[in-house]
Amino acid sequence: MRSGLVGQRSTSLDAAHPTGRVIRASEIGAFVYCARAWWLGTIIGLPTKNTSALQQGVELHRRHAVKVVAALVLLGVALALAGLALWLVLIGV
Repeated sequence: MRSGLVGQRSTSLDAAHPTGRVIRASEIGAFVYCARAWWLGTIIGLPTKNTSALQQGVELHRRHAVKVVAALVLLGVALALAGLALWLVLIGV
């Protein structure tokens, strides 16, 4: 049986939350979707039987994160090149 503590990171909210328990948006979503499943998994600590779908979701999110990072890098390069082009125009090259 788990203690129900999720995320043991120290935050500035620790003083406001004496248990130190952090409730994340995904946990609220799980509770709204099915309060009983949330209770069984979070409070009682029963593992989910849907590990295949969960693993697919983890992989999907990992691939998406890689694409987001690549897009941000390309955006930075584009902004740098635009700044260089503007600078070249302003100095009259």
